[in-house]
Amino acid sequence: MRFLALALAFTLIATAACTTETAEEPTPSPSPTTAPASSPTVTVSIDGPTEVDAGSEFTVTVAITRVTDLAFSVFDLAYDPAVIQVAGEQGSSPGVSNGAIGGTPVSVEWAFLPSGQQGKLRVLGEPPDITGVTGSGYLAKIHFAVVAVGPGTTDLTLSEVMLTNAAASEITPVSLESGSVHVAQ
Repeated sequence: MRFLALALAFTLIATAACTTETAEEPTPSPSPTTAPASSPTVTVSIDGPTEVDAGSEFTVTVAITRVTDLAFSVFDLAYDPAVIQVAGEQGSSPGVSNGAIGGTPVSVEWAFLPSGQQGKLRVLGEPPDITGVTGSGYLAKIHFAVVAVGPGTTDLTLSEVMLTNAAASEITPVSLESGSVHVAQ
């Protein structure tokens, strides 16, 4: 229930951010003595094979490093459905399986975008601890089947990544590292 409430809250926040107009005011440059300490960059990346065989199955991990107090995550992953497809039915296992950060499980829910159509999926993740989790690990595992009968390549492109803490504040900065996979003969 908390997961659905957070998902709704983030949707409302994102909608409000897109429709709210504010006058831009110049931001004073902080002096060196009052500048806040910079947070380490959180990295979200694709970790998986770069080459697979036709007719095979493989798993891609959406890895995360150096995150602090993560309470909710969302990301999109795009791929060429003529080359690879997510295994299983929408929203079910083995298509996308849970993640783990610092040894703590991250429960996931997922769906194709648009619904029922291979090529792009959205994954929402939530650890069990409302105060968030800290560390490195992975947000989810995506299980793919190669559908191309000959050689081919597809990019695995991360987008719409949002990480938030228990106070519903966005965790920044975040660096994205997409990937690709080549199907050998």
